[in-house]
Amino acid sequence: MVIPMGAMSFSVPVPFSLIWGDMDIVPIKPRKPARHDYFVHANHAAPMLAADKISEIVIPFLKYQENDLLTD
Repeated sequence: MVIPMGAMSFSVPVPFSLIWGDMDIVPIKPRKPARHDYFVHANHAAPMLAADKISEIVIPFLKYQENDLLTD
């Protein structure tokens, strides 16, 4: 039996963000979004077709992680 990851909650020991395309038919989006879930108006090609929206999510995430590492 295969259980789609979008349908289950999980925990990882490192910071992460999940970016979901609202027009994507490949993954199953979470029923109840968590604090690490972000949604963009795009399909599975979002990194290429909606790069501006993806960068608005990814760049602040990476900057925060970099600052967090520098203060440890």
